[in-house]
Amino acid sequence: MFPATDLTFAKPVLPELRRGLLVTRAAMEWFRGTTWPIWPKAQDPRASPIKADDLSGLAPALIYTTGFDPLRDEGHAYAIA
Repeated sequence: MFPATDLTFAKPVLPELRRGLLVTRAAMEWFRGTTWPIWPKAQDPRASPIKADDLSGLAPALIYTTGFDPLRDEGHAYAIA
């Protein structure tokens, strides 16, 4: 649920979602740094599944996003990939 599928943070977050949220970009960068401390690894599909060339072999998934979810755009992109 609430997938972080692109640790490169390539998807833009709508301006109204950038401030005052529990999960901020700074927080996401901190999470990324503790999991993948070397930046180029964020391009790796194992860290950013949306970067995979083919997602057809994955198990079915149920993806939730919400209106003010800063991960909403990448969650939608992953769902249709």
